[in-house]
Amino acid sequence: MSNRKAPRVNSQPLRGRCILITRPREQARELTDALRTHGAHVLVMPTIKIVEPETWTEIDRSIERLAEYDWIIFTSRNAVEYFCRRCSFDRPPSRLHLCAIGPATARALAARGLVADLVPESHTGEGVLAAFPRRLDGVKILFPRGNLARDTVSEGLRRRGARVDDVIVYRTVMGDPPEPRILRSLEAGTVDVVVFTSSSTVENFVRLVGPSNIERWKHRFLVASIGPRTSQTIREQGLTVHIEAPASTGSALVRALVTYFGRR
Repeated sequence: MSNRKAPRVNSQPLRGRCILITRPREQARELTDALRTHGAHVLVMPTIKIVEPETWTEIDRSIERLAEYDWIIFTSRNAVEYFCRRCSFDRPPSRLHLCAIGPATARALAARGLVADLVPESHTGEGVLAAFPRRLDGVKILFPRGNLARDTVSEGLRRRGARVDDVIVYRTVMGDPPEPRILRSLEAGTVDVVVFTSSSTVENFVRLVGPSNIERWKHRFLVASIGPRTSQTIREQGLTVHIEAPASTGSALVRALVTYFGRR
């Protein structure tokens, strides 16, 4: 019988690590709780705020014609929340199908008693396009989205013959100035990782912290990204991507952080 002991597994690979989350505070809880489970100390600096559209007129008109649509495509939990503020879905039309860009968006629908008929394998705009047929002649699609959403989905579907009504149901705006203690932590180098979950969190982080401070402090912390699109923006802002989630989900981002620090 071998006397060699099995290697010890670090059950809290993030213990002692300070991780800064840039999501809106009300949306950061799930990610924060998961990171704390692995031992991390978490700071929250909301670099963006999610607010209502300037007018509901356009979306209300679409809701009045809901029975005309074949699909509604949701590409974020925010789209689900703000759309459902105006449309209760008590009796959704029988012909209507729902697409959710990923598991988190599908869960947001499920929380309202709705089932996503389609969840693409790749949780990106390109993944949504890949999940739909190449020809969509005459198919009518409602696309409730944010003001900063890319045109990838709507334009791609139109090129296939679909009739797409994309309407703004929420806006992403800059968050409030950061707390002094967070700026002090970044300056002192006590923040180990700054986590970005969208391009807008990156851009507003730079604006709120200040480009000159970013240039001075950027070598004092690591950067974690939720996916390729966000990573591209990170690099455009002069930062280095050290950790990237293998899938564009919060759980994949947590796994990427745990893997990275578990090896160190």
